Amino acid sequence: MMIWGTSVMMGGSTSGISLSLSFFSILLMWIFSLSLSIGVAFILPFISSSPVPFNSNPWLVGGLLISPAFLRALTGQHIGYLILQKYISKKMENLSLSLSHMVKQDWAKLEAERWLYKSGLLQWLIILVVGHYFKVGSSYFALVWLVSPAFACKCMNLIIVDFTVPNVVNGKCVILCYTEISNHLHAIILVY
Repeated sequence: MMIWGTSVMMGGSTSGISLSLSFFSILLMWIFSLSLSIGVAFILPFISSSPVPFNSNPWLVGGLLISPAFLRALTGQHIGYLILQKYISKKMENLSLSLSHMVKQDWAKLEAERWLYKSGLLQWLIILVVGHYFKVGSSYFALVWLVSPAFACKCMNLIIVDFTVPNVVNGKCVILCYTEISNHLHAIILVY
């Protein structure tokens, strides 16, 4: 939460708008996914001889409800991604960087993916908190979707720029690494 808050505060209004557009993408994903599933659930009794055909064959749930919901969720996420990417690429064009147009477009794509990634992590955090508040035991499955990607996100932001030759101090190997986190240089001492 501190990393997200800091990145929004340091980025100013552009970061705030990017974060809100990434939340909009998550919202589109849920709306698209649920709308088609609910639509199929209402239409299915009218076109089927049995009102609930997946009672006789449970594998039909995958074809009738899960796969359309999954495809619509991907569609909603992609539409939100395109909106976010267009906004970020317009902001990149306004910057006076000496980069080519293609590099700016690629950078905009990566920034859009990064913001969607952060909003997805925040979505799972909210699901975990709400599930814990209402004492839903299975909500701890959200930890699988929360902890490992959060660790990967931190490792993505942690870029080792330079390191010293290992020294031996008191029988332990000491390496001094310089890392760049959000354009700030930090020193990390690794002791083995």
